[in-house]
Amino acid sequence: LSRHSPGEFPDGTIVTLLVEDPKLTRPQRKTKPNESGHSIAKTLNVNDLHLPLNLFWDFEIRKTVLEKKISEADLQKKRSSQLNPVKTSEAKVFFYISVLVWWSTVQ
Repeated sequence: LSRHSPGEFPDGTIVTLLVEDPKLTRPQRKTKPNESGHSIAKTLNVNDLHLPLNLFWDFEIRKTVLEKKISEADLQKKRSSQLNPVKTSEAKVFFYISVLVWWSTVQ
């Protein structure tokens, strides 16, 4: 999915991601983006996609994620006590992505 642009997905596609809390892995100071990671996206065949279980709608999982959410004070304490940035933790964040392709033809 990461190598494709939103325009390659059919209208109405819904993708749910459960990811590490991005506040834990952000750099402490601003840095320039790495330009070596650019690649050209290939055409996506949506028939080859395997639909994962959509955890966003599961109440128990949402409840567990909210219970494990790290507070801002704990986040600052963790950051100040570690020499290296935090890579993984129990704190997770849901991202809900809905693809809606909208265009108009002007004649």
